[in-house]
Amino acid sequence: MSNGSWDTVVIGSGCAGFSAALALKKRGLNVAVLSANGGASSVASGAWDFGPIPNQGSFVFDELRASRLWQNLYRKLLVDEKDSAPASELKASALEVAEALNPRLKIDFDFKRGYCLPTSSGLWKSTFGAQRLQVGADLKSLKGKRVGLVTSDHFRFRADLIAKAWVEQAAKRGEILDISPLWIHWNIPNGDWPLPHLAARLEHDPLFRQSFRSAIGERLEGSHYDLLIFPPLFLDPSFADELSREFHCPVAECLATTEPIPGYRLTTAIAKTLQHLEISNQVATQLQAEASDGLARGLKYYSSSGSGWQEVKAQSYVLATGKLFGGGIKLGFDRIEESVFQLPLFTQRAQIEISRRSDLPWKQNNFRDEQAWAKLGVWLDGNYRPMDKSNQPVLRNLTACGSLIGGLDFSRSGLGMGFMAYSGRQSGKQI
Repeated sequence: MSNGSWDTVVIGSGCAGFSAALALKKRGLNVAVLSANGGASSVASGAWDFGPIPNQGSFVFDELRASRLWQNLYRKLLVDEKDSAPASELKASALEVAEALNPRLKIDFDFKRGYCLPTSSGLWKSTFGAQRLQVGADLKSLKGKRVGLVTSDHFRFRADLIAKAWVEQAAKRGEILDISPLWIHWNIPNGDWPLPHLAARLEHDPLFRQSFRSAIGERLEGSHYDLLIFPPLFLDPSFADELSREFHCPVAECLATTEPIPGYRLTTAIAKTLQHLEISNQVATQLQAEASDGLARGLKYYSSSGSGWQEVKAQSYVLATGKLFGGGIKLGFDRIEESVFQLPLFTQRAQIEISRRSDLPWKQNNFRDEQAWAKLGVWLDGNYRPMDKSNQPVLRNLTACGSLIGGLDFSRSGLGMGFMAYSGRQSGKQI
């Protein structure tokens, strides 16, 4: 990167940062991306969340906008927002990202009814979009089928308990399922193996992969299944396609809850797509920002490629550094700060700026209750610019997007990649 060669620099390469870069590129701007890691996108489940989705019945995406709960969620995000995020904008932003990623990461969307997909925690998750390998396990498509949940004594994956929970959860929705563990006898060293370790071995060790194929083939001999569901093991979805062809049986994957395999596929696809679009994507292990007179003036970053400290300047900047996973907020022993521009942080409107742990509105909570730190973030005006406690933009040429936005616990509210794509696109449009 050379000084003054960019219209806009996006800081962060997760789903929000990618969506912002894509929107800027489509407008013909010269855009570059700085990234430290995949952040929350690197551990994503693969499902695209837009807010609360009904647990039962059929529904249309556009109708959710009429929900008061949905409107309140989106109104909380912007001080100047008079209405909830338009459903058309939400759909357009998600489809724009999906279209760009699809050659490398197949994504399915169904806005007429949500998918209901099994997760590795034993629950069923409603979502409008997901990586295609997961969509084969949609609750509506499993009726009347014999389904095997592939597992082994070597997996850190209690398939017996998970399959039982899936069946019980489906029964509450009025669905009868035939799902049972399909134990394979794998001739590998004993041990309780984490799924990411197994996935990496399957990707890079041909002998290990062949022994896995053989174990599945032996177990399936003389048996018939209409679908095989695997835990998240496929760093490359084409391996699942190979298994499907070899065993003449559709293969699907349950949504991950703690195993970051779908997130790995997402961040890998984002990096390859940025390269394909000729958007510069530099890995920065350290960042130092320069700002004065209400404007962001430049960034110095340390490149992990061995080129040492580099400097980049642009007309405008998009901050998409995430919260905790992405490192956008530093939670020190006492001090709390936004990590790049030291922007003011808040948990809700009209509240004091949060700069120390003691400033957070702590109270006696159960573990499952909403936590104050999860709502911490920057507060935005209607142009997606972070504001100070006087409701004035801190830096006039800086917008922000993604989970760095304050006021909501994104995980608890069910606002995931769908909102990240939406906020990134909106942030890019405001530049």
